[in-house]
Amino acid sequence: MSKILGKYQHERSENLDEYFKTLELPYLVRKMINMSNPKIEVTKEGDKWIVTTVTMMRTQVWEFTLGTEWEEVMPSGVKLQTLSHERTDVVAKRHFKRIK
Repeated sequence: MSKILGKYQHERSENLDEYFKTLELPYLVRKMINMSNPKIEVTKEGDKWIVTTVTMMRTQVWEFTLGTEWEEVMPSGVKLQTLSHERTDVVAKRHFKRIK
């Protein structure tokens, strides 16, 4: 998956608002996130993947190891139990479960 290492500029989202509704994010939070245009950097240190997302409002860093569950905290404070694993050499698939 080393082909995905690097810097990215967000271009578009599909069904993002519907996804945020399922996470029960408040309306204003959803709209602010949907209007953001984040810059994303994907790096790797050994087995640890680091995804840094930068928006006008904040910088968020997620660190995880593929195949190991980790707690992800959304910008709204919603906590998710997340499992990331390699799908192909350029795509990762993630599974989420909300922690209540």
